[in-house]
Amino acid sequence: MSGIASARLAEERKAWRKDHPFGFVARPTKNQDGSLNLMSWECAIPGKRSTPWEGGLYKLRMIFKDDYPSSPPKCKFEPPLFHPNVYPSGTVCLSLLDEEKDWRPAITIKQILLGIQDLLNEPNVKDPAQAEAYTIYCCTKAFMSEYGKGFGLIEKNSIFYQPNSVYGIGYYGIVIITSIFNDYGHAVALMTLAIVSNIGSIYLAWILYLLNDFCVVCISTYVVNGIILMFSYEKLQLLTQPRNVTSQPITKKKLH
Repeated sequence: MSGIASARLAEERKAWRKDHPFGFVARPTKNQDGSLNLMSWECAIPGKRSTPWEGGLYKLRMIFKDDYPSSPPKCKFEPPLFHPNVYPSGTVCLSLLDEEKDWRPAITIKQILLGIQDLLNEPNVKDPAQAEAYTIYCCTKAFMSEYGKGFGLIEKNSIFYQPNSVYGIGYYGIVIITSIFNDYGHAVALMTLAIVSNIGSIYLAWILYLLNDFCVVCISTYVVNGIILMFSYEKLQLLTQPRNVTSQPITKKKLH
């Protein structure tokens, strides 16, 4: 352990014992001989109030290198958390902990833990570390927003103020039924539905832009709507094309 790192960590320990945020834990681990190991800290972060993390105390290990504070510590949840910015190993992905991004030698242990607490409920979708958690969070963010019901267009006290998924199920059900029939009227109806749904896709894509979000489920429905539009156009074209009836000359058999 370098003298600079040990001196700085001793100061951090003294400052933490004097003043630290309520509910947080941060203390050096102990070696086998009972002495303090300033290069490895056991920490715990409480979940913020009025968030899904409220009531939990999330254990984290903070490991320092010999060149600290020039380089940031490695922060690892034990056990790992299911979170977009936590690697499956439990390591936290945070710009504050990246010396090529926002890390500065003046950043304290208290600031790191508060930053990780904020990260729990406010993931950085631009820097995901766990694919499955990232996908679920992005879709949840869109569905839980003000646009998640009634497409953000219907009053909350209306009977039609329902989750967008309800409208989606109804729409695709009508599309399936309409596509069964091969007459001109149903083909026009299918084409109309497809045009309306693609206009809706543009509107919903704009909503994702406003939310600064990327929802795999949402984008998948946009692709499906585009395919339905192409299918309905081709079907309408086939039904409106004149049928070519070719007549074969009738040959009379000679009577012998």
